[in-house]
Amino acid sequence: MNYETGKKVLRIAGILTIIGGVFSLLLAALGIFGGGAVASNPGIEADAELQQTAGMAIAAGLIFLLVALLSLVEGIVCYRAGKTGRKKTATVAMFLAVLSTIVNISNQLRAASQGSNIASVIINVALNILVIYAAYVVRQNAEA
Repeated sequence: MNYETGKKVLRIAGILTIIGGVFSLLLAALGIFGGGAVASNPGIEADAELQQTAGMAIAAGLIFLLVALLSLVEGIVCYRAGKTGRKKTATVAMFLAVLSTIVNISNQLRAASQGSNIASVIINVALNILVIYAAYVVRQNAEA
């Protein structure tokens, strides 16, 4: 991969990651508001299991919100690194891709214990590895 191809890969991966981050933000908001709707039910005091479910939905939504924000920031930085080709931006994009890869792998380990689908995590990890390599190429060939 050469410098120009690395920049193109970063721009395309940045756009895809931004789109995924926006969808993740919407799903996180649904989780938080759905848990809040269940928690605000007037008859929830009588059902302890429903209280736990509402609390878990809100907590999971908040965690998902943080992961979605990480994805959104990673996408913006990747796009900027591909657009400018600067060494600093490529380094930050590489760091965020490594962090996102670690989060995705830890999520997969958790999900595998529950019998979840592995396909989306494999796609995310593959995309992050591609971003890491493209950012490395851009970083090595950038002037400053």
